[in-house]
Amino acid sequence: MTRNYQETMRIDSKEDIHSRIVQELRQQLNSTGHHGRHTTILQIAVCGSSGKGIASDQSDFDVKVLLLHPQKDYLLQKVKESWHSSFTFEYKEELEQRQDERDDDNVTTSTTTMIEVDVMFIDYLRMVKYIAKSDMTAYEMFAGDIIHTSPEAKALEEVWKQAYLPGVLAGQYSGLLNSYLKKPRTKKKLQQDLPAARSNKIAFEAVYLELKIRFIEKHGASEIPPFKAFELIQRSDITKEEREWTEDLLKVRREQKNRHFDSKHNEKFDSFVRPGTDGKIKIVWDDADPMDRERIRQQLESLFLDVVTERQYKNII
Repeated sequence: MTRNYQETMRIDSKEDIHSRIVQELRQQLNSTGHHGRHTTILQIAVCGSSGKGIASDQSDFDVKVLLLHPQKDYLLQKVKESWHSSFTFEYKEELEQRQDERDDDNVTTSTTTMIEVDVMFIDYLRMVKYIAKSDMTAYEMFAGDIIHTSPEAKALEEVWKQAYLPGVLAGQYSGLLNSYLKKPRTKKKLQQDLPAARSNKIAFEAVYLELKIRFIEKHGASEIPPFKAFELIQRSDITKEEREWTEDLLKVRREQKNRHFDSKHNEKFDSFVRPGTDGKIKIVWDDADPMDRERIRQQLESLFLDVVTERQYKNII
């Protein structure tokens, strides 16, 4: 179910954003009747470009929130598995400029910036399903930029690491990569189809996904790929030239995301980003052991019962 809330809030600086996100999300839960006052935020992860460390000044924030509802809501089947909301940050940035080198007086100018925050609330049991499937949503929740967490979320993260299936994540990333490569790149001009340039944003997203897939190919289940783009580049098994090229692309993605991707790099891009799914995952992934998956399922169920019972006890006393 999707629920939309539109609110605007004022902050003084970018440094306040994370703390104010947490504050605003708590206020939204308290002001929404069907949640009740005992609904608990277990974890908040910043995903999207901000979580990856590739955001420009105008980038939105994509946030995932893990919730635990009161025990009675689960018993009465009143819990919504997930829903969305959004709100907007407005902040003023003041800059001092000297009008004349001979004049000691500076002129202060200010600019107002609006940043939208898109939120996905996810109930604990819904996250359990994502973990059991090794879905990309669970990866984003536990590998993203964590700005609030709890012991309950940490315990769930440990089970997620055990349940991690690299082939599933690689398959999802491969599908996303293909969608980026298939985006229309032609435009009509004088009755001819001419290639349209990629934006820096699309180009880097494709490179980022390619790096994720290569990381999974190399490490399998032994290591989970980093979420931060710069860390992913540094830990990837690529040449020095490829590393320098991807770091340069990361820089222009941050500074000029909507600009056309420099055509002089097309050859490097086409040789680095492998199109199609055939042969992309070179490692032969073994099918998940049914006994192991059943053990994880039971572990997740047991953990949920322990967490919801303990929270109920704390709320009573």
